[in-house]
This record gives sequence, structure tokens and C-alpha cells, in this order.
Amino acid sequence: SAEPKSPNLFPLISFGTSQEETTTIGCLAKDFLPGSIDFSFVDQVSNNYSNGFKKYNSVLQSGGTYSACSQIKVPTQGWQNSDSYYCNAKHLDKTISAVLQIPRVIGQRPILSIHPPMKDDVELNGSGRVVCFASDFYPKNIQISWKKNSEVILDAVTEEAVSNGNGSFMITSYIKVSKQAWDTDSTFSCIVTHDSSDFHEMKNVSKSTVCDQEIITDGKIKVTAVPPSFETIYMQNIAPLTCIITNMANKDGLEVTWYADNEKITNTEIEDPLYDSSIRKYTAKAIATVCPEDWRTKNFKCSVSHPELPTVEVVTIKKPNGNDAKAPIVLLYPPHPDELAKKESATMACLVKGFNPPDIFVKWMDSDNVELSNVATTGPIQEISSSNKKTFTLLSTLTLPSVQDWNSGKSYTCIVGHESLPLHTTQRTIDKTSAVMIYIEEDDDIDNLWTTASTFIVLFLLSLFYSATVTLFKVK
Repeated sequence: SAEPKSPNLFPLISFGTSQEETTTIGCLAKDFLPGSIDFSFVDQVSNNYSNGFKKYNSVLQSGGTYSACSQIKVPTQGWQNSDSYYCNAKHLDKTISAVLQIPRVIGQRPILSIHPPMKDDVELNGSGRVVCFASDFYPKNIQISWKKNSEVILDAVTEEAVSNGNGSFMITSYIKVSKQAWDTDSTFSCIVTHDSSDFHEMKNVSKSTVCDQEIITDGKIKVTAVPPSFETIYMQNIAPLTCIITNMANKDGLEVTWYADNEKITNTEIEDPLYDSSIRKYTAKAIATVCPEDWRTKNFKCSVSHPELPTVEVVTIKKPNGNDAKAPIVLLYPPHPDELAKKESATMACLVKGFNPPDIFVKWMDSDNVELSNVATTGPIQEISSSNKKTFTLLSTLTLPSVQDWNSGKSYTCIVGHESLPLHTTQRTIDKTSAVMIYIEEDDDIDNLWTTASTFIVLFLLSLFYSATVTLFKVK
């Protein structure tokens, strides 16, 4: 009989926000033999936890070992506030554990933007708001200040930072600007300081910096329906359908309705229209949130009426039938020896290939269950196939800023999510010890991989350059 093997245990966690009172989390046991395994969960004070407990039967893998998973439902509010749980897997006479908690990225820098007042507000009401928006930062502590022509503004309104639901935060701050101050071309500055990520940046805006020239457009309102991403469906267990209405000269009189199989969806949220002063037009979004099962089985349409439209505009959307669906092949490669020899950084490559549809997500984690941010991921690119079947490939790289991080022996995991995978996610893990064997046994393959990866990156950058060039000529 085959020799018994202990399982490798991996957390299955939800990163996103949820509108439900509970969130489903769990763990995945892989590569164990024999196939019998028991799961249990405890909360952060070591009490047994079984709310929503489910255990799925063990599945025989191609290598002759088994995999199995189990799940529980936990309170969403506590989960998003960093409550932790522990998954215990008992196999034969050995029990192993995994921590279930939303990972945090220490010192994550904010993304900063500043927005001018809406022209209608300034012209009709005599004043408007200049808004400063910072997002995707961690930890929560952040400072925002304002200046007008280098003079400090004391009456700014800064809201409390709120969670994005993915381990980071966002915050909004604004000032009220009079028509006189705006028309005299005063400069308004938003200064953001985030000490934990060594971030200090200032964004400026004034009337002269906002393009106010007449822009030639076709004058027609455009309506586009955007399907939910698989990442949102998997992480949040919801399917948001987005109807985007662009090129409106006036924001008043807009009505948007979503339908599922010709039945009105009542929980449609219409966001406040945003004014783009560069083209002097408004854009609005109407989001209908449905359950994943409805998205898989129903037909949807977005109906838009507006005074500038001669008739009601209707766009339809449905999930593709999935007849050509194909699960991805995931290959994880260690840093190249030539890079390690420089004793500076260390870059791993996760090559994901042969998948369809192209909707996919990739995340990187270390052995401390911390999601990593030094990641560059290309978009899916269609592969050339002799069978004429459409498949896609992408490349994701993780760069460690110090080679010492690699030499420490810590492991790194590339997690790939795709609807065609049996459990919707798969992952590959590597560390320095396992990479040594790869160097010995597959040295030529590593060189070939990095040659392929380099070509992939160059082609990706060339495509960006081409897009930028075409856009430049269009603008001209």
C-alpha cells in the first residue's frame, strides 16, 4: 500500500466587502493519503465554532493523493474588522492548523486624486466643492490638509477613513470654493501624509489647469453594460451589474432600470453623475447587485431614459454559456540565478496559460498569510492555438525588494482564481529550498521561461506604447 502523506493546509478567505450579515471562509487540505480527514474550527478565543459548517468529500487528485475542503460562516462585520479564526485538519493521528484572517499589507501607500468643482454648481449656486480622494492605503491613520495659494485652509471637511473591505482604507476630504475664488484662478492644494508608508504628496487644481475649451463630440449619449468580474463573484459572493451612461450634457432627468428576465430589479443604485470638465459632459453608473446564481441563469437588460435621448435606450447582457471554458495551467518559477547573483532583488514569475474565458484574478501571499503588493500582472492575451480554440495567457511577477527576503526561507504562493477550476482557485507555492532542486534539474527550462517572460513583458509594453500612440494621434 502507498505510504501515508500528511496534508498541506491552505486558508480560503474572503477579501471583499459583503452586503450579507455573514461571510463564508474555510480551508483547503491537499496532497494527503489516505483520503479520510476531519475538519474543525475555533474562534480567536479558542471556542469551537460551527456556524454554517460544511465539509466536502475528499477528491482523488491526479497524483494519487487527495484534496478536501471545509467552510464556516462568520459575522461579516467582525471579519472585516480583523477577527481571526483557526481551521484544524485532523489526518490519521496528526492535526495541523491554518489561520483565517483578512491579510494586511503594512505601509501600503495611498492613491491620490483631486477633483474640481462641477461647473453647474459654480455657475448656478455661486460655489462648489473641490474634492480630494485617497484610497488603497494601510494602516488607517492618515493626515489631509488644504491650502489656497499657499495659505492654510482651516474649514475643510475630512470624513473618517472607511474600509475598502480588502484590508485597505479610503478617505474623502473637501473644501467649499466660491465662484469668485475659482474665477480668479486661485490654486487649491490637497496635501496628504501617510507616515506608515513614508508617503507625502500634494495635488493642485485651479480653473486654468482644467481644460475649458470646446470639445468636438458626436453629441450622443452612450450606454454600456459591464458584467461582474469573477473576482468580485468569488470574493464577495455577489454579482454587480453596471450600466454606464456617458456623454450627457445635463445630469437631470436620468432614469435607469435593470431587468432580470423582464422582471424589474428593485435594488438598483444610481451613483451621482460625475462631471468631466475636459469634455464638459456627465457620466453616471447604475449598479444592480444580484446573486451569482441569477447571473449564471438569467438574461439582463439595462433601460435608460434621458431628455437628450430620442427613445429609451436598452442594452442587454448575459453570462456566456461556457461551452469553450478551460481551466488555467499555472506554472510558478523562482528568481533567476543571474538576478540573485546581484544580491539586490528577487523576482518570481507566475505564468498562467491555456484558460478561457479571460476573466481571471491573481494574488500573491507569503507564508505569514500577508497579501503582497510588489506585483505586476499583465492583462489576459489571446494565445495562438493550432486547434483554433480561443485560450488566454498572462504573466504575474512578484518582486522582493531585498534578496534577504528570499534567502530567509519564507515561502511565496501564487493564487489564481478562475471559474473553470474545480474549487474556483488553485495555487502554487515556492521557497528557496524547493527552488534549489529546480535549478539543478531544470536549469535550461528556467532560462527558457525567463526568455519567454521577458518577451511577454516587452510585447505587453509595446502594446501599451501602441495604444498611447494611437490615442495621441486621435487627440491631435
